[in-house]
Amino acid sequence: TLGKLTELQTVNQALDALRSEILYLKAETEKEEKKHEFKKHQYEKVNEEFILAKKDFDLVKLEVDEIKEQMKTHEKKKKNIKTIKEFNALNSEIEALGKKRAMRESKLISKQDDLEFRESKLKTLDDSIKEIQARIDEKQKEADKLIKERKSKIDAAQKEKDTIEKKLDSFLVEKFNRIYRNKNQVSIVPIRDQVCGGCFMQLPHQIENNVRKMEEIIFCPCCSRILYIDETA
Repeated sequence: TLGKLTELQTVNQALDALRSEILYLKAETEKEEKKHEFKKHQYEKVNEEFILAKKDFDLVKLEVDEIKEQMKTHEKKKKNIKTIKEFNALNSEIEALGKKRAMRESKLISKQDDLEFRESKLKTLDDSIKEIQARIDEKQKEADKLIKERKSKIDAAQKEKDTIEKKLDSFLVEKFNRIYRNKNQVSIVPIRDQVCGGCFMQLPHQIENNVRKMEEIIFCPCCSRILYIDETA
């Protein structure tokens, strides 16, 4: 029975190792997916800001274009002016429009700088999103390949586990599996120099003797693991 339990533990640990490889790759993929979602959220936010900045830029540019047209119209009017008073008045309007145009053009440059900054930020985020997506695709391929490679091994190990469990008492198997889950995937441990190989507590001499007799399954009174004698110690 102890031999079968040791085999069962070895098979369980092999299954856990195979599944852990797959889970690790899946976890790595999920990490990249979270980064991807975060970057996408950032991109959407910056893109909204870019759209608003573009509207502001277009509005100021329209104002500048309108002022330019007004100035052209005023310049054309000069040809039809007959008095100095009208000429001076028109010049004053052109001068005022010139100042207004200079202010708007200065504002336009500022808006253009802001627009270019946001556009550059969008490009950086877009490149980052593509890079992360490439990593996700690569890790997904690795995971798919690993799952395919490990499936036959997992199936074989599971079949072996089922075969061993059928040869053991169901109550003992249930207890063994419970210990395995609760004690870091180690249900059965050796005694070395009267010390439990699981919790490293000194065991009474009588317990070691009972384990040696192999008349029944003996559990460590401290950690509840199944004990056996390590004859190689």
